[in-house]
Amino acid sequence: MNVAIVNAKRTDSVKATTRKEERLESTDYIGPGRVLEVRGKQALISAADHKAWALMALGYDYEPNVGDVLLVIGKQQSWYVIGVIEGSGELKWTVPHDLEINAPRGEIRLSAAQGISLRTPNLDLVSKKLRVVASSLIERFVNVQRTISDALDVHAGRVRVNVERAHRITAGRILHRAEGDVKLNGRKIHLG
Repeated sequence: MNVAIVNAKRTDSVKATTRKEERLESTDYIGPGRVLEVRGKQALISAADHKAWALMALGYDYEPNVGDVLLVIGKQQSWYVIGVIEGSGELKWTVPHDLEINAPRGEIRLSAAQGISLRTPNLDLVSKKLRVVASSLIERFVNVQRTISDALDVHAGRVRVNVERAHRITAGRILHRAEGDVKLNGRKIHLG
């Protein structure tokens, strides 16, 4: 007897859920919907106490997470996601060829809480003035070539240079000045 009642309740619950989904799928709707489940390019949306599967129809690649609030539009069996209201998923922009971003009368600012990563085989930076401000800088290169047409000024608390092989300096004139001792240590020192 108890088992029959439990089964009846479950059947009623399934029927009620099915009726809610049918009501949402048979009416015109545009508005917010919360993501309950994601399967590939479709998301199960809960909107106005109803549920329906909606196809992602954004102009960009967005991977929604459960709990996101999306802008959905639909009627009967056709439901589409056309916007993101509150999202926590990953957004990807993919273009088949070149991409150009212009701000002819302003600035372009990029900010991220955890970091910005650039990956490309070639990177060109062209600017009248380049400022880099950081608490630490780590550079790793195979070869470096710098051409400075005027002056190079370095202000540092300490300077340490470790060279595994040869260290060669060529200049029209060399001036080293120290307030304290000057030490030269080598197996042989050639002067002149």
